[in-house]
Amino acid sequence: MKDEQIKAVAQAIGYIHAARDHCGKNGLANMERLCELLGNPERQLRAIHVAGTNGKGSVCACLDAMLRAAGYRIGLYTSPFLERYAERIRIDGTPISNAAFLAAFEPVHHAAEQLRTQGVYPTPFELGTALAFTAFAQAGVDLCVIEVGLGGRLDPTNVLTPLVCAITAIGLDHQHLLGDTLPAIAGEKAGIIKPGVPVATAAQSSPEVNAVFAARAAKIGAPWYPLGGNEMMPLAAGGFRPQCATFSYGDWALPEVRLNLAGAFQLGNAAVALAVIPRLRETGLSIPDQAVLAGLAHVRWPGRLEYIPATPGILLDGAHNVQGVQALVDFVDTPHALPNTPRVLLCGMLATKASVEMTSALSKLAPQVIAVAPNGQRAFSFAKVKSALDKARRLATPDGTVIVAGSLYLVGEVRALLRQEGVIADDS
Repeated sequence: MKDEQIKAVAQAIGYIHAARDHCGKNGLANMERLCELLGNPERQLRAIHVAGTNGKGSVCACLDAMLRAAGYRIGLYTSPFLERYAERIRIDGTPISNAAFLAAFEPVHHAAEQLRTQGVYPTPFELGTALAFTAFAQAGVDLCVIEVGLGGRLDPTNVLTPLVCAITAIGLDHQHLLGDTLPAIAGEKAGIIKPGVPVATAAQSSPEVNAVFAARAAKIGAPWYPLGGNEMMPLAAGGFRPQCATFSYGDWALPEVRLNLAGAFQLGNAAVALAVIPRLRETGLSIPDQAVLAGLAHVRWPGRLEYIPATPGILLDGAHNVQGVQALVDFVDTPHALPNTPRVLLCGMLATKASVEMTSALSKLAPQVIAVAPNGQRAFSFAKVKSALDKARRLATPDGTVIVAGSLYLVGEVRALLRQEGVIADDS
């Protein structure tokens, strides 16, 4: 029975990925029709909706950890996955089981086939999002934390009407789809803001971005809660140990927050997640400070400044745009954050990410670089990655560090290799 389930899940995932061949994206219309055929599972969910350029996954992970520590049963939907598809859809911190996956896929598959007879072809992300909504509704979770896939305004997740929205820092990414200026990209992200739904936004690098959020919120009557950037003040550098900081937001203060995520930029992401908590409390949810602190102290987000204490050490980071790589460079340059030398960079980029700016930013990470090219649109050859990792390890010597960056897909392949070797044993 177990083998049959594994085979059925593999076939279902193949069906979802194969939908890419039809390129049926049509605003939100296809997603709305798909959800309607499913009985609108998204309307059964009490959700927090998170958009942004970088950090939205970390914000989601922090919210998930805090809310679970408060005793709630949480559904978490993020993308992309690192090693296996079910990582995208989690309940109570664990990727959904094969049985739950198949129970949710059956109605999604039936609805998708109905639409195909009408000449409507849902995309892989639309199918995956519908799968998550259905799985969470079937499980009867208390709350959901939903990460936007791309942009916001036209993202399939935007059929939700959430309890609260959050938007992380805005940077230049996916310009071919979202626009080539920060205000244009901010406008797409601001598309998740709904009438009457409070929205918390991260401190931004440009006042023009906040102007976009302010205008959108005022136009549709959404309470807007912008962060200024000084809410979380570090008490001590964390390196790969938990970071310590004070938090102050309005009349709410936490004298010592321990954050189990590396990198100073994660303090800003944690601040965004914390800014959501008062808005949830206003809805009647009980989220004690003790649960908030416990959640952040134990939060995990694999593949983002994740250090593997092997020989040589391996630093995995999914930095895949200039903003993300610069955050990685800043961390690596922090004294004593990464003491192991020599450093060797193992990098790979999708064609849509490769640019002079990206390669220039990545080159600052290490004097020696091993590059691996993707086989297709989003895939790296397991054999090529293994060969490149072996070479990077030799160059790093047992006392050094291999830094893996440039693509979350590459990080996922390296993680899978390390799991195969027994270096990683957790369930990511």
